[in-house]
Amino acid sequence: MSRSQQMFIDPHRLDFINIRPGDHSTGLFTIDSCGSGILEGTIETSHPWIKTSIITVNQTPGKTTVLVTVTANHLTAGKKDLGYIRITTNAGIEMLEVHLATAMHIWEPRLPNTNNDRVLITVIIIGVGLLIALVLFVMVMSNLGYFVFNW
Repeated sequence: MSRSQQMFIDPHRLDFINIRPGDHSTGLFTIDSCGSGILEGTIETSHPWIKTSIITVNQTPGKTTVLVTVTANHLTAGKKDLGYIRITTNAGIEMLEVHLATAMHIWEPRLPNTNNDRVLITVIIIGVGLLIALVLFVMVMSNLGYFVFNW
């Protein structure tokens, strides 16, 4: 380990919560290389459901952003899992916790059935039309003397 090289990661924990089973989600962490020289090393994950955008570190002083993708294929609704990302470099070892939790209840938005809606609207329009026709019929017939209303 080179004493002239220092490494910091931020954050030390990534939380992926309310992920639907089978879906994926992404997050970011940064590796900050301080000191002189090149920061060299590897990035490894503890489980296959955790993937990183890079697997080797070869960086001059400065920051590198790493994309983390988790996939919840192995979990059913309401389950949790814990994994790690291990960054091993010439400046030392850093560990990043990865927490994954699937959604407890899976709500599927349901679009209205447009065929049933059209039928309902059609029935309402016909019903209102018939009611208006009936009222007009009664009014005309009462004016002609066929109906006598004694109120």
